[in-house]
Amino acid sequence: MTEDVLQYIWQTQSFNKAHLLTVTGEPVSIFRQGDLNNDSGPDFSSARLAINEVEWIGDVEIHIKTSSWHSHKHHLDPAYNKVILHVVWEHDTPAIRNDGSEIPTLELKHLIGRNWLRKYESLSASLFAIPCEPFFAEVQDIYKLGALNKVLIERLKRKSSLLLKELNRLNGDWEQATVGLLFENFGFKKNNEAFKQLASITDYKIFRKLSTLKQMEAYLLGMAGFLAKEKHSSSYHQELKDEFLWLTKKYNFSSKPMSATWWKFMRLRPANFPTQRLAQLASLLFHRKHLFQTIIDVMVKEAPYFFKVETSEFWQTHYHFNKTTHSALRGIGEQSARLLSINVAAVLLIAYGQYTNNERYTKKALNFLETIRPEENVITRRWSDLGIKLASAADSQGAIELFNNYCKNKKCLRCNIGNQILQGT
Repeated sequence: MTEDVLQYIWQTQSFNKAHLLTVTGEPVSIFRQGDLNNDSGPDFSSARLAINEVEWIGDVEIHIKTSSWHSHKHHLDPAYNKVILHVVWEHDTPAIRNDGSEIPTLELKHLIGRNWLRKYESLSASLFAIPCEPFFAEVQDIYKLGALNKVLIERLKRKSSLLLKELNRLNGDWEQATVGLLFENFGFKKNNEAFKQLASITDYKIFRKLSTLKQMEAYLLGMAGFLAKEKHSSSYHQELKDEFLWLTKKYNFSSKPMSATWWKFMRLRPANFPTQRLAQLASLLFHRKHLFQTIIDVMVKEAPYFFKVETSEFWQTHYHFNKTTHSALRGIGEQSARLLSINVAAVLLIAYGQYTNNERYTKKALNFLETIRPEENVITRRWSDLGIKLASAADSQGAIELFNNYCKNKKCLRCNIGNQILQGT
């Protein structure tokens, strides 16, 4: 037993409340269990109880054993003077306030149903990747979908808060923050760090000054370190290198190019090679001017197509400067465009909605996700195998968040599905 579990039991009142008595035999009636306190001080505030027919309003403190009241030195802390009930798993010694009076104590050990404990112990000791799998069929679909919706909002707000933090560092420059978010997600995990580094040394203001797609390719591939070779068998490499040297002199770049050793090629399909990704990014930045405002203004029905742009002719047949492909590479594929819509456009809209306190952008982000097909990966397949139908990216994002931040850490008490399983006992 842990204090977190006891907090949950008290918050949800998951115990037998008939004929409640304190450890000294005083009858207890609970009118309001109070509000959970996530800061320092007693666990619950503003509780309303009747003890021995006298009504009290105050705080409730939770402990495994009553003796923790003294070992935690609560009797010396004025913040605990308003505690009206001490709720414990096991009573071992009286809890005394600093004025010498004894705090009424309620022991829960004999008030919890065996079925509740059995299910909780099964969840906490589960070896399944999704701990509640043995009980999953007991939960109605409405609660399962409700759980996905709840954690989807948590996921989007967490990501948007990181973007707003970066925006603050950039002194409110939304365009630069948007470009950074785009770069960060263009690495698609394997080259995530390399793209973040590239974002830190490139200047989005220069993007607007480049008049051709070739110049954009030269700038990005040059800053990424792929044009540093003195000689190369590809004539296109030399063309881009000459273009990059000219741009360097014209704009007097303040940052030095990266080393090409930042980039990872192992176990990647040709379409995912960093050189090919950089060519795709160059095309996107060239054809989508004023990226931030364009994303903010784009119509929901256009979301799945916003990030789909074709690369230049050379990169439709090459995935490296001297490596050709048998099938044409047209640019950003459907799956990549879908991921960028999810991780860039939707997050940007949520962040902008929070920044401007305008709910319209939050609704637009959610509508965005509902128009996009769900992701297909190991995690989403786990939920599909349990019978959850993921109809859109909104559902799949919720499923990913639920698995990564709840199931992996066995936070069943904070999960709507876990709650239904336990409350159904």
